[in-house]
Amino acid sequence: MAIRNIFLDLDDTILDFHRAEREAITKTLLEFGSVPSDENIAKYTKINRSCWEALERGEMTREDVLTKRFQLFFAGLGREVSAEDVQHFYERRLAEGAYFIEGAEEFLEKLKSEYNL
Repeated sequence: MAIRNIFLDLDDTILDFHRAEREAITKTLLEFGSVPSDENIAKYTKINRSCWEALERGEMTREDVLTKRFQLFFAGLGREVSAEDVQHFYERRLAEGAYFIEGAEEFLEKLKSEYNL
């Protein structure tokens, strides 16, 4: 039996999700009047991680995570924003950031002639 199809995970296998995430949050913070300093990005990252962990424990829904992380972050800065607006802006910026992991494009080029990817 020959292999004809290969399924690949994109995040951090083919695409550099962490770079795309950092650029998206940087643009989002600027858009909503916050400084995208290393400190603020680290605060967001900590809140974001804790919300996704709460989802894994069954304490939050995915929809809750998507907005709650921004609500908590901006509240920590003493700012009131529409978490839904921030989320929509962030997702659009995240979708714009498709950066290949080094060597991934060449790897895909080699595979595509022999397999369905």
